[in-house]
Amino acid sequence: MTLEPFKMMFTMISLTLMLIMFLMISAKMMTPLLAGTSLMLYNVYTIIQMNMFTVNFWYSYITFLIMVGGLMIMFMYFSSLSSNINLSLKWKFPLSMMMLMILYIMMTIYMKKLFLASPLISLNNLNLTQPLFLNQVMLMNQHYTKLTVFCFIYLFVALVTILKINLKNNKSIRSLMPQ
Repeated sequence: MTLEPFKMMFTMISLTLMLIMFLMISAKMMTPLLAGTSLMLYNVYTIIQMNMFTVNFWYSYITFLIMVGGLMIMFMYFSSLSSNINLSLKWKFPLSMMMLMILYIMMTIYMKKLFLASPLISLNNLNLTQPLFLNQVMLMNQHYTKLTVFCFIYLFVALVTILKINLKNNKSIRSLMPQ
């Protein structure tokens, strides 16, 4: 019996737990800076999980760069639309979240040591007939590269448009919105 399905299941469960944890943090603190920080931390944990279970790190590196670019654009949109909110935190909630993160990291390290007995995923011997890997291969297929490039161009045009509106009026978008 191979441990590959268990590794994938553990990865999905741990990523879901991390998403729930960061959504709880974002629900308590509704500023764009903290929401962006929690998304960035979730992105880092996702990349760590990808690195732990694959031999080739390029997929996780490219994913990290794409996510950071998207987060920067989204942070710019949200910070120009949101008002200046003072951040007031109680120490009990962040300390409990840090303890949960430490517990998660310890569990991840333990599970990695448990799975080291099984062979890691290698790009040289992928079984592309399995439905699990079929979606990953289809992500950057030749037919889908046009869609990916279109998404990049759309985000760039949206960024330039927002910048032009801000530079033309010498104001932020927040002050342009009707009240």
